[in-house]
Amino acid sequence: MKDFLKKTFGGGGTPDRRFEGKVVVVTGASAGIGLATAVAFANEGAKVALISRRDIEGNKALEKVQSAGGEAMFIKADVSDPQQVQNAFANIRGRFGRLDAAVNNAGVQQEPIPMGQLEESVFDQVMGINAKGTWLCMREELAMMLKNGGAIVNVSSIWGFQPGANFGAYATSKHAVIGMTRTASLDYVEKNIRINAVCPGFVRTDMTKGVDETWLKRRIPMQRWIEPEEVAETIMFLCSDAAASIIGQAIVIDGGVTLRSW
Repeated sequence: MKDFLKKTFGGGGTPDRRFEGKVVVVTGASAGIGLATAVAFANEGAKVALISRRDIEGNKALEKVQSAGGEAMFIKADVSDPQQVQNAFANIRGRFGRLDAAVNNAGVQQEPIPMGQLEESVFDQVMGINAKGTWLCMREELAMMLKNGGAIVNVSSIWGFQPGANFGAYATSKHAVIGMTRTASLDYVEKNIRINAVCPGFVRTDMTKGVDETWLKRRIPMQRWIEPEEVAETIMFLCSDAAASIIGQAIVIDGGVTLRSW
Protein backbone atom coordinates (compact mmCIF):
# COMPACT_ATOMS: atom_id res chain seq x y z
CA MET A 1 0.00 0.00 0.00
CA LYS A 2 2.80 2.43 0.87
CA ASP A 3 4.46 1.79 -2.49
CA PHE A 4 1.13 2.38 -4.26
CA LEU A 5 0.58 5.69 -2.45
CA LYS A 6 4.13 6.81 -3.16
CA LYS A 7 3.76 5.97 -6.84
CA THR A 8 0.42 7.72 -7.07
CA PHE A 9 0.99 10.86 -5.03
CA GLY A 10 4.76 11.18 -5.11
CA GLY A 11 7.13 11.30 -2.18
CA GLY A 12 10.37 12.66 -0.82
CA GLY A 13 9.61 16.19 -2.01
CA THR A 14 10.14 15.27 -5.69
CA PRO A 15 7.46 16.54 -8.09
CA ASP A 16 5.26 13.71 -9.28
CA ARG A 17 4.94 12.92 -12.98
CA ARG A 18 1.59 11.10 -13.06
CA PHE A 19 0.78 12.45 -16.52
CA GLU A 20 4.10 12.07 -18.27
CA GLY A 21 3.44 11.84 -22.02
CA LYS A 22 -0.34 12.07 -21.58
CA VAL A 23 -2.44 14.45 -23.67
CA VAL A 24 -4.91 16.66 -21.83
CA VAL A 25 -7.42 19.25 -23.03
CA VAL A 26 -8.70 22.04 -20.77
CA THR A 27 -11.52 24.36 -21.82
CA GLY A 28 -11.95 27.80 -20.32
CA ALA A 29 -8.19 27.64 -19.87
CA SER A 30 -7.31 31.34 -20.05
CA ALA A 31 -7.82 32.09 -16.33
CA GLY A 32 -8.98 30.83 -12.94
CA ILE A 33 -9.59 27.12 -12.46
CA GLY A 34 -8.85 26.33 -16.10
CA LEU A 35 -5.45 28.00 -16.12
CA ALA A 36 -4.48 26.54 -12.74
CA THR A 37 -5.43 23.08 -14.02
CA ALA A 38 -3.52 23.44 -17.27
CA VAL A 39 -0.38 24.55 -15.43
CA ALA A 40 -0.71 21.71 -12.92
CA PHE A 41 -0.95 19.11 -15.68
CA ALA A 42 2.06 20.62 -17.45
CA ASN A 43 4.04 20.44 -14.20
CA GLU A 44 3.42 16.70 -14.18
CA GLY A 45 4.55 16.06 -17.72
CA ALA A 46 1.33 16.32 -19.72
CA LYS A 47 0.95 17.76 -23.19
CA VAL A 48 -1.83 20.31 -22.82
CA ALA A 49 -4.32 21.74 -25.31
CA LEU A 50 -5.87 24.96 -24.04
CA ILE A 51 -9.25 26.08 -25.39
CA SER A 52 -10.64 29.54 -24.73
CA ARG A 53 -12.72 32.11 -26.62
CA ARG A 54 -10.46 34.92 -25.37
CA ASP A 55 -7.51 35.29 -27.74
CA ILE A 56 -5.12 37.57 -25.84
CA GLU A 57 -5.71 35.89 -22.49
CA GLY A 58 -5.45 32.47 -24.11
CA ASN A 59 -2.02 33.18 -25.54
CA LYS A 60 -0.82 34.52 -22.19
CA ALA A 61 -2.07 31.34 -20.56
CA LEU A 62 -0.20 29.31 -23.16
CA GLU A 63 3.04 31.04 -22.18
CA LYS A 64 2.46 30.17 -18.51
CA VAL A 65 1.80 26.52 -19.34
CA GLN A 66 4.88 26.31 -21.53
CA SER A 67 6.98 27.93 -18.81
CA ALA A 68 5.83 25.13 -16.50
CA GLY A 69 7.72 22.79 -18.81
CA GLY A 70 4.85 21.31 -20.75
CA GLU A 71 4.32 21.02 -24.48
CA ALA A 72 1.16 22.96 -25.20
CA MET A 73 -1.08 24.52 -27.82
CA PHE A 74 -3.78 27.18 -27.65
CA ILE A 75 -6.96 27.06 -29.71
CA LYS A 76 -9.39 29.95 -29.80
CA ALA A 77 -12.92 28.54 -29.81
CA ASP A 78 -16.39 29.21 -28.44
CA VAL A 79 -17.55 25.92 -26.92
CA SER A 80 -21.19 26.74 -27.64
CA ASP A 81 -20.49 26.67 -31.40
CA PRO A 82 -20.53 23.08 -32.78
CA GLN A 83 -18.29 23.85 -35.75
CA GLN A 84 -15.69 25.65 -33.65
CA VAL A 85 -15.64 22.72 -31.22
CA GLN A 86 -15.20 20.20 -34.05
CA ASN A 87 -12.39 22.28 -35.55
CA ALA A 88 -10.67 22.60 -32.17
CA PHE A 89 -10.58 18.86 -31.59
CA ALA A 90 -9.49 18.23 -35.17
CA ASN A 91 -6.49 20.47 -34.39
CA ILE A 92 -5.77 18.48 -31.23
CA ARG A 93 -5.90 15.20 -33.17
CA GLY A 94 -3.58 16.65 -35.79
CA ARG A 95 -1.05 17.86 -33.20
CA PHE A 96 -1.09 15.10 -30.59
CA GLY A 97 -2.93 12.18 -32.20
CA ARG A 98 -4.72 11.10 -29.03
CA LEU A 99 -6.46 12.29 -25.86
CA ASP A 100 -6.05 10.86 -22.37
CA ALA A 101 -7.83 13.36 -20.13
CA ALA A 102 -10.23 16.25 -20.55
CA VAL A 103 -11.40 19.04 -18.25
CA ASN A 104 -14.56 20.83 -19.35
CA ASN A 105 -14.31 24.06 -17.41
CA ALA A 106 -15.60 26.75 -19.79
CA GLY A 107 -18.46 28.65 -18.22
CA VAL A 108 -20.15 32.00 -17.73
CA GLN A 109 -22.08 33.58 -14.86
CA GLN A 110 -25.16 35.81 -14.96
CA GLU A 111 -26.30 38.94 -13.17
CA PRO A 112 -28.56 38.15 -10.17
CA ILE A 113 -32.24 38.33 -11.09
CA PRO A 114 -35.35 36.26 -10.25
CA MET A 115 -35.99 33.39 -12.66
CA GLY A 116 -39.20 34.90 -14.03
CA GLN A 117 -37.41 38.09 -15.03
CA LEU A 118 -34.57 36.44 -16.93
CA GLU A 119 -34.11 37.59 -20.51
CA GLU A 120 -34.26 34.74 -23.00
CA SER A 121 -30.94 35.82 -24.50
CA VAL A 122 -29.23 35.51 -21.08
CA PHE A 123 -30.74 32.08 -20.44
CA ASP A 124 -29.66 30.90 -23.91
CA GLN A 125 -26.11 32.19 -23.50
CA VAL A 126 -25.58 30.62 -20.07
CA MET A 127 -27.09 27.30 -21.08
CA GLY A 128 -25.29 27.38 -24.44
CA ILE A 129 -21.84 27.68 -22.90
CA ASN A 130 -22.20 25.91 -19.55
CA ALA A 131 -24.46 23.00 -20.55
CA LYS A 132 -24.46 22.60 -24.33
CA GLY A 133 -20.79 23.54 -24.51
CA THR A 134 -19.90 20.79 -22.06
CA TRP A 135 -21.86 18.27 -24.10
CA LEU A 136 -20.35 19.38 -27.42
CA CYS A 137 -16.84 18.99 -26.01
CA MET A 138 -17.62 15.66 -24.34
CA ARG A 139 -18.91 14.33 -27.64
CA GLU A 140 -15.55 15.01 -29.29
CA GLU A 141 -13.54 13.83 -26.28
CA LEU A 142 -15.40 10.55 -26.03
CA ALA A 143 -14.82 9.84 -29.70
CA MET A 144 -11.07 10.38 -29.23
CA MET A 145 -10.93 8.21 -26.10
CA LEU A 146 -12.77 5.17 -27.42
CA LYS A 147 -9.58 3.43 -28.54
CA ASN A 148 -7.37 3.91 -25.47
CA GLY A 149 -9.73 4.98 -22.68
CA GLY A 150 -9.36 8.11 -20.60
CA ALA A 151 -10.83 10.37 -17.94
CA ILE A 152 -13.14 13.37 -18.19
CA VAL A 153 -13.86 15.89 -15.45
CA ASN A 154 -16.70 18.37 -15.91
CA VAL A 155 -16.70 21.52 -13.80
CA SER A 156 -20.11 22.07 -12.24
CA SER A 157 -20.73 24.10 -9.06
CA ILE A 158 -22.29 23.87 -5.62
CA TRP A 159 -25.29 25.39 -7.42
CA GLY A 160 -25.39 22.21 -9.50
CA PHE A 161 -27.25 20.27 -6.82
CA GLN A 162 -28.90 22.93 -4.65
CA PRO A 163 -30.90 26.09 -5.44
CA GLY A 164 -29.08 29.26 -6.40
CA ALA A 165 -31.57 32.02 -5.64
CA ASN A 166 -31.58 34.73 -8.33
CA PHE A 167 -29.08 32.73 -10.39
CA GLY A 168 -31.61 30.51 -12.17
CA ALA A 169 -29.88 30.15 -15.53
CA TYR A 170 -26.50 29.44 -13.94
CA ALA A 171 -27.87 26.93 -11.41
CA THR A 172 -29.93 25.19 -14.10
CA SER A 173 -26.90 24.87 -16.36
CA LYS A 174 -24.77 23.43 -13.57
CA HIS A 175 -27.51 20.93 -12.63
CA ALA A 176 -27.40 19.86 -16.29
CA VAL A 177 -23.64 19.32 -16.12
CA ILE A 178 -24.04 16.88 -13.24
CA GLY A 179 -26.86 15.09 -15.08
CA MET A 180 -24.71 14.71 -18.19
CA THR A 181 -21.77 13.53 -16.11
CA ARG A 182 -23.72 10.78 -14.38
CA THR A 183 -25.50 9.60 -17.51
CA ALA A 184 -22.40 9.56 -19.71
CA SER A 185 -20.39 7.80 -17.00
CA LEU A 186 -22.71 4.80 -17.29
CA ASP A 187 -22.69 4.96 -21.08
CA TYR A 188 -18.89 4.72 -21.26
CA VAL A 189 -17.64 2.94 -18.14
CA GLU A 190 -17.25 -0.32 -20.09
CA LYS A 191 -15.14 1.56 -22.64
CA ASN A 192 -12.57 2.37 -19.93
CA ILE A 193 -13.60 6.03 -19.89
CA ARG A 194 -14.26 7.52 -16.46
CA ILE A 195 -16.39 10.65 -16.17
CA ASN A 196 -16.78 12.70 -12.99
CA ALA A 197 -17.53 16.26 -11.96
CA VAL A 198 -16.21 18.76 -9.46
CA CYS A 199 -18.50 21.25 -7.73
CA PRO A 200 -16.52 24.24 -6.47
CA GLY A 201 -17.91 26.80 -4.07
CA PHE A 202 -16.47 30.30 -3.78
CA VAL A 203 -13.20 30.20 -5.69
CA ARG A 204 -10.88 33.19 -6.01
CA THR A 205 -11.40 33.97 -9.72
CA ASP A 206 -12.54 36.85 -11.93
CA MET A 207 -16.14 35.69 -11.41
CA THR A 208 -15.97 36.34 -7.65
CA LYS A 209 -14.09 39.65 -7.59
CA GLY A 210 -17.10 41.58 -6.32
CA VAL A 211 -17.87 39.34 -3.35
CA ASP A 212 -17.55 41.11 0.01
CA GLU A 213 -14.89 39.52 2.23
CA THR A 214 -16.92 40.00 5.43
CA TRP A 215 -19.93 38.26 3.91
CA LEU A 216 -17.65 35.53 2.59
CA LYS A 217 -16.29 34.70 6.04
CA ARG A 218 -19.80 34.51 7.47
CA ARG A 219 -20.96 32.22 4.67
CA ILE A 220 -18.04 29.80 4.47
CA PRO A 221 -17.23 27.71 7.58
CA MET A 222 -13.60 27.53 6.42
CA GLN A 223 -13.62 31.38 6.37
CA ARG A 224 -11.49 31.83 3.30
CA TRP A 225 -11.54 31.65 -0.45
CA ILE A 226 -10.90 28.36 -2.22
CA GLU A 227 -7.88 28.82 -4.46
CA PRO A 228 -8.02 27.68 -8.10
CA GLU A 229 -5.02 25.43 -7.46
CA GLU A 230 -7.00 23.48 -4.86
CA VAL A 231 -9.69 22.68 -7.39
CA ALA A 232 -6.99 21.77 -9.92
CA GLU A 233 -5.52 19.21 -7.49
CA THR A 234 -8.88 17.49 -7.13
CA ILE A 235 -9.35 17.45 -10.89
CA MET A 236 -5.93 15.87 -11.36
CA PHE A 237 -6.67 13.24 -8.75
CA LEU A 238 -9.88 12.31 -10.61
CA CYS A 239 -7.89 12.00 -13.84
CA SER A 240 -5.20 9.87 -12.22
CA ASP A 241 -4.97 6.10 -11.77
CA ALA A 242 -5.61 6.60 -8.04
CA ALA A 243 -9.24 7.38 -8.91
CA ALA A 244 -9.68 4.33 -11.12
CA SER A 245 -12.86 3.23 -9.31
CA ILE A 246 -14.50 6.66 -9.03
CA ILE A 247 -17.29 6.81 -11.61
CA GLY A 248 -20.03 9.39 -12.12
CA GLN A 249 -19.42 11.35 -8.93
CA ALA A 250 -19.86 15.06 -8.23
CA ILE A 251 -17.12 16.05 -5.79
CA VAL A 252 -17.88 19.13 -3.68
CA ILE A 253 -15.04 21.60 -2.96
CA ASP A 254 -16.68 24.35 -0.92
CA GLY A 255 -15.06 24.80 2.48
CA GLY A 256 -18.19 23.55 4.20
CA VAL A 257 -20.81 25.84 2.61
CA THR A 258 -23.26 23.07 1.71
CA LEU A 259 -23.11 21.60 5.21
CA ARG A 260 -25.01 24.56 6.57
CA SER A 261 -28.79 24.80 6.40
CA TRP A 262 -28.88 28.59 6.21
